[in-house]
Amino acid sequence: EMLRSLVGSEMCIRDRHITTYPNPFTDLVHFNTISIKSGKIAVQIFDINGKVVYIKEHFVENKLITINLSSLSIGVYLVKLNRKDFNHFSKIIKK
Repeated sequence: EMLRSLVGSEMCIRDRHITTYPNPFTDLVHFNTISIKSGKIAVQIFDINGKVVYIKEHFVENKLITINLSSLSIGVYLVKLNRKDFNHFSKIIKK
């Protein structure tokens, strides 16, 4: 079940596995991986037309992934976080 709560003036999207903040974001977006303490994870970001606009392998440190997306245009994106034992999709908004 998705829960939405305000964190300061920013929206925080939370599910059983991931907390995404801030959302909407300007440059940096953080993914708190509640069930993954460390290790590599593939990150793919798609625009609203399904085109891959970002793809990179990141390392989860202390249950956290931080990504600089300052190069993306303002808009709505779909994020896919994936590894052998984990698959997550979420929507992020660049403002």
